[in-house]
Amino acid sequence: FPMGLDETYYAISLTEADRLERLISESRHGNAGYTVLHSFTDPAPAVSPSLVDYLGRRKAHAFVLPRALSPIYVGAVAEGTRVTFFVSNETRENKELKFSYAVLSSDGRHVFRDSFTVSVLAFSTLDILSSDFTELVGGRLDEYYVAYSVSDSFVAVSKGTLLFTQPKFFKLKKPNILAELTGGGNKFILTLSADAYVKGVEISFGDMPVTIEDNYFDIPDRSSLRVDLHTEHATAIEVLRRKMRIRSAYDLGREYTASEAVD
Repeated sequence: FPMGLDETYYAISLTEADRLERLISESRHGNAGYTVLHSFTDPAPAVSPSLVDYLGRRKAHAFVLPRALSPIYVGAVAEGTRVTFFVSNETRENKELKFSYAVLSSDGRHVFRDSFTVSVLAFSTLDILSSDFTELVGGRLDEYYVAYSVSDSFVAVSKGTLLFTQPKFFKLKKPNILAELTGGGNKFILTLSADAYVKGVEISFGDMPVTIEDNYFDIPDRSSLRVDLHTEHATAIEVLRRKMRIRSAYDLGREYTASEAVD
């Protein structure tokens, strides 16, 4: 029972957070369309580095998105070339996680990389590291980015990328995405690789109901990335290959420019 305006607002915020979490859950379970998304990548814009408000209570909105998507979440915020990395552990167990990060150029080449172990208490958030990358990046904020991840028992449980500038100003290289689809029946594996940084990969199978492990993510470097696919019924792999469309932020930029030329 709220005892004042501040507590009333907090109660309303918690109710709204529950509503958002329910909508996210419904979308992930396929009620919003054909494609089902099991996991998402880097909801950083919705994340606050602080788990609690000034009264020591959990922020209602700050962690509803990562809580709904992943029990362990790593994120990063930037002020110029200074980047602060943080991790949230929404599980009931204390965690020993391996944190890895790297500074890369737009062609996917590593300029710097490092990794170390961090201890995160149950139901807590932790600032992992704050570092200034001015010497590595210089004034070329539109050509460099940061990739980061945390692993639990050698399995990456959360990862993301961070640009030093707004996405529309970043100089994306043509990624030349290579896609290899294998498998059979109703279980398939899509292996993706590229020769440059890929921002916002989107996989589509048109009106075919396909469950996609992840349908919007980055390929941060030149290593390959695996995505699991499931179809409702046994499907010929040739049909999937024919229906499959893969595009990224680079392609969207070209499509927009082309549409302007037509207009």
